[in-house]
Amino acid sequence: MSTLRERLKFEIELSFPDFRKHDTLGPPGLSLSFHNKSCTEWHQEFVARIAGNLGTGQHLPVYRMSDGEYRFALRSSDVHPSSLESFARLLYLRARGLRGAHRSGSPEYGFETYSPDEVKVARETFLQALKAHSREGIMAISLHDTKLVRPYRAVMLDWYDTHDIRVDENNHFHFYSVYVLLHGPDRQMLYNNRRVLVVTSLTPEKKTGIERGLLDAGARSVRFLEISAGKALFDRLDLSGVEPPDLTLVGAGIGSVSVMRQLRPLGSVCIDCGFCLSTLANPDLRFSRPYCVPDSEMDLARVRFLPKGHSV
Repeated sequence: MSTLRERLKFEIELSFPDFRKHDTLGPPGLSLSFHNKSCTEWHQEFVARIAGNLGTGQHLPVYRMSDGEYRFALRSSDVHPSSLESFARLLYLRARGLRGAHRSGSPEYGFETYSPDEVKVARETFLQALKAHSREGIMAISLHDTKLVRPYRAVMLDWYDTHDIRVDENNHFHFYSVYVLLHGPDRQMLYNNRRVLVVTSLTPEKKTGIERGLLDAGARSVRFLEISAGKALFDRLDLSGVEPPDLTLVGAGIGSVSVMRQLRPLGSVCIDCGFCLSTLANPDLRFSRPYCVPDSEMDLARVRFLPKGHSV
């Protein structure tokens, strides 16, 4: 069988419907693809897959993978630090005697931390959950040619092949399609009159903000299932008393793939959305990442994700 490097032979320009103003901010990089369809057509297939499964009682998990997941999956020797940020992270761990540890996340929704003694078990848990997920769910992967992702692309394709992770034309969509779905006009289809379950770590303020954001977006009801803040890969969920929702939103970092596997009995569309839970509670955060503000609300002066020195 041919390799992923051989099968992902097309490169398509990222340009999402209702987010065209992002095109003026500079090229987001060509993304590897199994087909020569436009980004619009590819994204619309993703939305149709989600819409077709809502309310059917079928488990459809969507897991996002980008540089944070890549760093966790790979050994440090597989890829070299490609930026001052990643080099600083390496120095931070070494200075504290945590070489071999893993720390990932962001101030917006928290960090995960696995000690050197925990990383081996955590990686095996991650691998087995991802392998199972890839056979029934959607892999929303960053494979576009940007400074952040470029160092990982080739080595991750080999990693998927080596570990028998299914990535093909039927389950592969772009990472940013999740952001566009949850922040663009299609969010009405996603949330309107839906019973929503949110699975994440919680503070009272975070819970209140997320619930308010979902109800304002049209959700019929919002329920919560709390998980640990920093070690979701080790969590074991108790689903007793949890009513099956129409839609489940998961914010568990790299651990989302394991959490979603345990949510299978609930039979719902289940989206790993992390940062998007934070934007429900605080809409201003949308301006800190690409494809979170649709054209109808875009204010280029408020954009905070551009490189230093870039003007709009």
